[in-house]
Amino acid sequence: FLEISPSTNLTWHPCLGRFECAVLDVPLDYSNLSGPRAFVPLVRTSATTTPYKGMVLTNPGGPGESAIDDFINSGVYEASIVGSNYDYVAFEPRGLGYSIPATNCSSSLPPIPGIEKRSTSRRSSQSARLTGPFLGSTFFNDDYEGSIEVGQACQTLTGGPNDAGPHMSTLYLVQDMLSIVDAYASSPQSQGLENASLVNFWAFSYGTYVAQTFASIHPDRVGRFVMDGVVDPDDYRSGDLLKNLQFTDEAFSTYFVYCHLAGPTVCPYATGTSAYDIFSRFERTVRRLDVTEAEKQGWANATVISLLLEGLKQFAHNVAYEPINAFPALAPVLLFMETASQNATEATVQQFKKLTGGKITIALGSIEWTRAVACSDMGNVLFNQTLEDLSNVAKIMESQSYVGGEFWASLRVACLGWGIGREGTYIEFIGTFGGASKNQMLFVSNTMDPATP
Repeated sequence: FLEISPSTNLTWHPCLGRFECAVLDVPLDYSNLSGPRAFVPLVRTSATTTPYKGMVLTNPGGPGESAIDDFINSGVYEASIVGSNYDYVAFEPRGLGYSIPATNCSSSLPPIPGIEKRSTSRRSSQSARLTGPFLGSTFFNDDYEGSIEVGQACQTLTGGPNDAGPHMSTLYLVQDMLSIVDAYASSPQSQGLENASLVNFWAFSYGTYVAQTFASIHPDRVGRFVMDGVVDPDDYRSGDLLKNLQFTDEAFSTYFVYCHLAGPTVCPYATGTSAYDIFSRFERTVRRLDVTEAEKQGWANATVISLLLEGLKQFAHNVAYEPINAFPALAPVLLFMETASQNATEATVQQFKKLTGGKITIALGSIEWTRAVACSDMGNVLFNQTLEDLSNVAKIMESQSYVGGEFWASLRVACLGWGIGREGTYIEFIGTFGGASKNQMLFVSNTMDPATP
């Protein structure tokens, strides 16, 4: 993208072997049109058949994920679903990835405790709910210290009025979408289309918050919208995040059912005569990783036990997102942990990292990108609060999901130190979501979704 000259027109260039790329020149701050500029990279697959129907934008979710990287990996497949009559286009969200200016402040910091460790009814006839020990206080204390350190560094490096930090909330993505489509509508390529100025959008996960924000502010510009894995916008904006984990454990627990159906030849973790037997095997392993008891008794390997439990729960949480691809990778991890939990050492932790490294790729963005978007969208309501202030919601999250509750709670902890972007958030522009859009919008969800139920 550095080889492409930014332009207020959409000028496409061959790139990355099979795609076309452009860089759109837009205001850094849409309330100051004569001020500094921002450059929004775009990548597309072009329509190959007629009749030509226009352009579809996409957002991969997050917040904090690079739309360009996601498109390179998934764009061709997704475009085949959209249809060969359309251009399928990803645009990089403000301040992250390949966008200019970008926020890149955490790279200047030494490793932050707690952060370098993480990137962020089909039951059997016997009723079962995942239970077991929870992570100790160190987990959230490390997150808290990291949130303060990252927040202070980013305030200095990217928190100024001409920096990326204050201009990364969803509102800026909405305005960039309008700029992209306005540039497209004025280009020769759109000539002959009946509704070139309408926005077509396929949104995933957090992207559905972008879609609902767009439609609430600009209902007259809504073309074809598909919202895939839908976020509750009021819950997200409030900062509570209590509408995400209702089916996380259920999604993960389908593993026990499918492992039983596959049998021990295909699923080496299978045991007994039912899915419940496999579930019970998992429970026995988890109970041996009692972090609270280890810390209370002052065991020498308490930290190791904490790292193993955190790693196991994080892995379980992640595989629920990609069961078809990830469930086969779970058996060797669980078999290893069954032995490791009986003799937890530092060497065991390293072996676990080697076993799980790179097998599940849930992109959570960089340390600062997720909080720059999410904390700003929340109106910075969590800034300067304490862990005690957040403890009640954290307990609710832990009761909602054993494998995911603590990690979801840590997303809120990340906002405790983020004070950038306290102006210009969506809350200041509109009070409620919803209304009559120009065209109807399609909502798509799984029956058992691990994050956006």
